[in-house]
Amino acid sequence: MKIYMIIEEDFAETVWGKAILEGMKHKSAALKHELCEIKSYDIDFGEQKRIVVLVGTANSWINKTLRELSRYDIRGIVLNCQPTELVPGTSYILIDYACATYGCIEYLHSCERKNIALFAINPNSITDSTKHRSFLEFGLSESDIYISDDSLSECYKRLYANIGKYNAVICANDIAAIALIRRLEKDNIRVPEDIYIVSFGNLLIGRYFSYPLTTMTLNDEELGRQAVAMYAYLVKSEVDINIQMTIPCQLVLGVTTEYREMGKQSFGISLHTADDNYFYNDADVSEMMKIENFLVRCDETDMKIISGMLSNVSYAKIGENAYISENAVKYRVKRMLQSINIESKTEFCNIMKTYCMNISEKFEF
Repeated sequence: MKIYMIIEEDFAETVWGKAILEGMKHKSAALKHELCEIKSYDIDFGEQKRIVVLVGTANSWINKTLRELSRYDIRGIVLNCQPTELVPGTSYILIDYACATYGCIEYLHSCERKNIALFAINPNSITDSTKHRSFLEFGLSESDIYISDDSLSECYKRLYANIGKYNAVICANDIAAIALIRRLEKDNIRVPEDIYIVSFGNLLIGRYFSYPLTTMTLNDEELGRQAVAMYAYLVKSEVDINIQMTIPCQLVLGVTTEYREMGKQSFGISLHTADDNYFYNDADVSEMMKIENFLVRCDETDMKIISGMLSNVSYAKIGENAYISENAVKYRVKRMLQSINIESKTEFCNIMKTYCMNISEKFEF
């Protein structure tokens, strides 16, 4: 069986897009199916049902693609968000952002942090729009929502003008949360003492940041695996049916809310999205996404090497701790610098100290 998919170009290069595609590849290989990306709608499906998986997040792209598929009598499987224009015959694999947003608010309320802002909402994102709407449906105010339609720095300026109103902030994603914490730090606003922060994503960069984030987990690889499983089921089904399913998530506690417990939560939520506008071009976002892409390729030995570098340990000592030779350490360091497009060890360590100092604690010598 062939699993046909069409991919939004900008989204494919993000850490979220890559994780979804990785999940699809693993599941396709396990089922011995062939994963096929298509560039044209006019393709020959042979005897197989005409179904295509949509891998993307921009509202405009999803709506346009579904319309084009409908013209060619092709049914779609949409991942991670429900578009504003519903097309008959479409199936969905959703992460329920509404439930997740309610869960974030309820958690903060249980921590007695009820003065909440919603930060860095992308107005062109379907899932961010759901967070926006859910925030209001919970009874909170439009004036406490900070739209980021230009840059994170400008969005922060608007939030900072009213920062005295809040004792908690829900960020649209982990990237926005880290950018926010760094700016609050510079303005002598303490996290978590003054402000609790909750976000969406559970990215590696958020786990290794000096303030490990309280965040909603988003299992992007599982999203891809379920897409392949649903595709295979729909193709084999004797009748044409539509399916809607959700993937659960959990609230992972971190320093940004002092690891305060509320009891086990399980919400249906979806991965962060952005349209083809400012978000991926924002300087902070670009730098953090580069680091996240780097971290997901690192194995445990790489992490031990990074930990040693951050602790200013010699290559010989790092090699002894990681059970590899000193030359192997040097080779891996060279490879890491090349992969993240950095020339000097000092620059590499400075960036890691800025975003991922917690690596040295998780992989101690």
